[in-house]
Amino acid sequence: MKRTRTIFAAVSLVVLAATSVTGCGGSSSKDDKDDATPATGGGGTQATPNPLAAAFPGSLALSVFPLDSATTLALNTADETEVAPPSATVSEKIAANARVVSGEAERCFDPSLFRRWRRTTVNCYEFDSDMNPFMNANNTKNFGTKDGTNGSGEACLVAFTRDQVQDAVQIVDQALGLVSGMLCQAKKDGLATELPDVGEKLDLAMTAGRATGAEATVRSGSMTRLADADSRPVYKSEITIARPDGETTTVNLVHSPGTGDESSGNLWVSSSGGTRPIGNGPTPPNGGADSNNTANKNRVMSINYSRTTESGAPRIRYEVRRAQIVNTVEAFTDSGLVNYAAVGQNAANSEIHAINYVAFDLNPETNAGKLAYWQNPGGSYNESARGFLFDVVADATTGELSGCGVSGATANVSIRKSLAEPSTANTLKPVRYLHPFAAQNVSPDKDARYVGSEGPKITKQCFKQNSAGVYAIDTAVTTDAAGYSVIETDAAGVEPPRAPDKKLEGSFRAPPTP
Repeated sequence: MKRTRTIFAAVSLVVLAATSVTGCGGSSSKDDKDDATPATGGGGTQATPNPLAAAFPGSLALSVFPLDSATTLALNTADETEVAPPSATVSEKIAANARVVSGEAERCFDPSLFRRWRRTTVNCYEFDSDMNPFMNANNTKNFGTKDGTNGSGEACLVAFTRDQVQDAVQIVDQALGLVSGMLCQAKKDGLATELPDVGEKLDLAMTAGRATGAEATVRSGSMTRLADADSRPVYKSEITIARPDGETTTVNLVHSPGTGDESSGNLWVSSSGGTRPIGNGPTPPNGGADSNNTANKNRVMSINYSRTTESGAPRIRYEVRRAQIVNTVEAFTDSGLVNYAAVGQNAANSEIHAINYVAFDLNPETNAGKLAYWQNPGGSYNESARGFLFDVVADATTGELSGCGVSGATANVSIRKSLAEPSTANTLKPVRYLHPFAAQNVSPDKDARYVGSEGPKITKQCFKQNSAGVYAIDTAVTTDAAGYSVIETDAAGVEPPRAPDKKLEGSFRAPPTP
């Protein structure tokens, strides 16, 4: 697809519309296979639909604070590809995925799926110092902002959050690309004639292997129809690939198309080996110290999603879990979610680290809603999580987005603890600032509002899209000269998003082989 330079003045914070490619919930059996929305081939002619598309969440797409599709984050590749780049808008990603899963894409597995991605470096925020200007005596660390921006006119909290979430966005993009590519090639090879019945399994490894070519070796690939859940069909697609550099990745997708616009599912990914740095930092160079034991860990991620209709409007909720977990334990629950309890509460970083949690709750039509992002660099059960909460609204006339974000730390509540022992006290929300290296900060611009290494205040910044679609600081709300406010915790005004309340649960991780 060709990229076009377009400024999106009313783009989404994040949009995930967990519907199937078939539109109205998808097919539930072989008898329904003709319900799939026909794909449009070259020249605008109607192409034969891919019956397997009902098992794919065609509108599952992540895009965090997207801007100009041609320049955002400098993540786009230089040549034209069948797949949308990580920085593309949701609509671009949905269109690209639909074309692939329909079987009409020229290449089912685009080479860009297997490329090493690039990331920008956003230094206006650091988890151990917030936006507070920070510099150590050797000037080897320099973080923060003097005006609340990333240096290019964008609100720092927006820019930094986008950068942090990009790893998860790109892993989801690749995972969906692998599954849609397998289904695409199955249609091209004439194997996608009908959906499997309950207990039936389609072996798609050989056809997927022909599509990947030298880019990767397909070790397994299949689609299975599992037992129905709540009188709805449940389909599981699985593909495992090995790359030339030694990295092995397994993608599992369990999708249940419901009635109307309701649907739900789980996607989980596990990678090991290779040279790709996935996590909170790169793998140490050869011969370097590896205190986190990364060579003996699996890099894992899961996303569970649900789409419902509430008061006549669509609502989507999902959560993303990421971590690096030692490969001697099972890293996923039976339902396919990253299992932070796979190791004990006293587990060291050598067993689990690089823990991330992202959650969304929003209306996909207006893009208004809530976002949470949390990080635990280490595995300690009582390590205070650091993160953000955002509350975003859409202008009723222009659709432009505005809102506020708050950041800070919990009080000895880790991501692991908040999920294992949910309570009011263990909620992931900022309640204080935690700057453990404050005594080393020699920056002449450091913020005097932060006294000592910790205190009962948090940081807040409000933003609003300007005429160019950029998320600029909303100076009508954030009036501080520093470009951000340091406020009492009780004045946050931003609450966490509600977790998915219609999770797809079952024994999906390792179902009996039909």
